[in-house]
Amino acid sequence: MTAQPPVAAEPAPAAEDIDCEQALALLYDYLKRETGPELEQRLRTHLERCRPCFRSAQFERNFVALVAGKAASQHCPDQVRAKVLTALRRELHAELDPPAPTA
Repeated sequence: MTAQPPVAAEPAPAAEDIDCEQALALLYDYLKRETGPELEQRLRTHLERCRPCFRSAQFERNFVALVAGKAASQHCPDQVRAKVLTALRRELHAELDPPAPTA
């Protein structure tokens, strides 16, 4: 039996190999800057070359900024905040201090 050479990882496709479906599937990660630098550059190149994907990216970027801006101006009422914190503390204490086993 002859030894098999190690299987090399598939090389990452070049920027021109990223199709629209792949670009749109990775769009949210790209906009959140959660891709690595190499993939970010490949996606950026695709968006620069593909008008429909570029428009989609612009729309999503603007939408996310609008939602973030609206969310930043919204505040939770003090009474609701207090109830949530009380419930979370109760749950935390229940996890940290489980009831003693009964015999």
